[in-house]
Amino acid sequence: MKALQAMKNGPPSEVLEVVDLPVPEPGPDQVLIKVTAASLNFNDIDRCYGRRISVPLTPPFTLGMDVCGLVEAVGAGAEAWQGKRVIALTMMATGGLAEYAIAQSASVFDAPPGLTDAEAAAFIIPFQLAYLALVRRAKIAEGETLLVHSGASSVGAAAIQIGSALGLKVFTTVSSDAKADYCRKLGADVVINHQTEQFEQVVLDATDYVGAHVILDLAGGAFVEPSWKCVAREGRYVTAGFADDDENGFSGRPLRPACAANFSIMGVMLSWVNAVPPAIRDYGFNMFTRDVADEVHSALLSLLAQNRVHSVLSRSISLAEAPAALTEQAQRKTLGRTVVIVAN
Repeated sequence: MKALQAMKNGPPSEVLEVVDLPVPEPGPDQVLIKVTAASLNFNDIDRCYGRRISVPLTPPFTLGMDVCGLVEAVGAGAEAWQGKRVIALTMMATGGLAEYAIAQSASVFDAPPGLTDAEAAAFIIPFQLAYLALVRRAKIAEGETLLVHSGASSVGAAAIQIGSALGLKVFTTVSSDAKADYCRKLGADVVINHQTEQFEQVVLDATDYVGAHVILDLAGGAFVEPSWKCVAREGRYVTAGFADDDENGFSGRPLRPACAANFSIMGVMLSWVNAVPPAIRDYGFNMFTRDVADEVHSALLSLLAQNRVHSVLSRSISLAEAPAALTEQAQRKTLGRTVVIVAN
């Protein structure tokens, strides 16, 4: 099978190659998916460079965290998925940019009806992560103010739609006029270019110094401390990404400002399991289980069916075009989700 592999660590355009690999076989509670479409993620860029991430890999390895396709084979315990059109998070968040990929059954879902394979591949991570962060963790409520950093990213675009659909006033930060226009079309009420404005001051002025009840930070780095200055009393700051953080979220930050401003700091990670293995729990991981995944997927399908949200697919490319596309994403030149068409 064809697969996009990082042969060593470095810039995507220099280290990625399309190679031939054997088709993997599903183990117990796993499925083999014939991939039709797979998304590009910022984590793919981090992996290329060998940066610290939650699931480190040693080259060579195949990129790809989320896919859409048909289940072609199953392991014991996953028989119910045989032959179904699905979206899935791939095994160890890798291997999706290939003609075949493996996924644990806990991370496999019926593909949303009415979406093309490319639209479905663009849907799973952005919307599941945004919904998990905003609804499950931050418990957003109608009438609240939401600030989303990196609003033109795929997760940011999903968060803007979910916040708007559920009755929040949505602020977002962007870095260009084109991204600002994109976010306004998604439903953002206030769009702030953080290159030319201090977003924390804009939020405070626009809310009569109440601040944002919920802040979804997909950037980290230099966005953190100004965010803590404009979060509402007893508000919720949710960290879910580190695109602006050279240490990729592993650097320490002083916690005293959280005491001074009386707000909550929350983390969220998109990973589904049937049960958390003790060996994983020992490392500090405590993922959500399949019952929560089913609630999230059901709620998102309902929002889709009501046309209150839509897929954040921006463009479709070939496997050979993926290295250049990842370079553009690293340079913050992209909007929404880029999806690789693997097979028709």
